[in-house]
Amino acid sequence: MELVEALTTYVIIENRYVYILEGILIENEGKPFVYWNYFIALEEDLVTASRYIEFSNVIEDGKEKNNEKTFSVELAKLLLSACSEVDVVLKELCKLYDPNFDSDRPNIDDYRRTVIQHNPEFSNEKVYLRRHSRILNPWVNWENDKNPFWWTGYNDVKHHRADKFSKAKLNFVLNAMAGLLIVVFFYYKETLLPLPEYANEIDILNKLRPESQLLFLNEDYYPRRLILN
Repeated sequence: MELVEALTTYVIIENRYVYILEGILIENEGKPFVYWNYFIALEEDLVTASRYIEFSNVIEDGKEKNNEKTFSVELAKLLLSACSEVDVVLKELCKLYDPNFDSDRPNIDDYRRTVIQHNPEFSNEKVYLRRHSRILNPWVNWENDKNPFWWTGYNDVKHHRADKFSKAKLNFVLNAMAGLLIVVFFYYKETLLPLPEYANEIDILNKLRPESQLLFLNEDYYPRRLILN
């Protein structure tokens, strides 16, 4: 223990102590990356839902058909859970961007102004559902100082469920989960990139385990894999 204390630097990530031993990040045992783990748990529920609801757009008789307007109790649960977590992680991200950020009772407008001020490219980030050939851009409305349609749907389901339950639909859930993935990724990007062993986005996603199964970020953020025939 004396040797470790002599060679380490303590830092705080996710409100917990971790230490850097000779430039290598060592996590305290039992202190996982909680925001990533929560995203993975929600994504597992989304994967299960995909067994019963087809996420892909299909062409039948020359017309495009999809299940984007499908709604259910399970989708409502996912929408409420994902958006609630977006709120949690966005608050933490804003405090990283601006230590003076007023985190007493912030709302989505406060998050939008702070995030775009410090990271104008945030709204351009896309998420890919590879197995379903879909591309989502959940934060694109922030480019025009507007809030995402799925966030409005979330508030309708949260506060007016009896009248707005149909807003708990697949399209909103997919975009909410994509939005959460982006927020979680940028949170870890902001906390980990200052550390010496994290040079780029690839290093960050290599640290976040297990890997996502359904939702993926820009392919440039992942290591190239050599495919042998």
